[in-house]
Amino acid sequence: MEKGTLVIIKSYGFYQEGEDLLKVINDNTGGFTTVLDGCKAYLEHGINLRLIEDKFPSK
Repeated sequence: MEKGTLVIIKSYGFYQEGEDLLKVINDNTGGFTTVLDGCKAYLEHGINLRLIEDKFPSK
């Protein structure tokens, strides 16, 4: 039996249309990618990349 992880991300509440909607969706995906990259590294290799802390460091 093959093992794996399935992640489904749904984002709701957009009110923009056309080109404005495409821009918002494109901007929105960057954060998901960063979090998923960190999760993948942790789950597969036990490495905490600290991607969130690096992106939003404490002042």
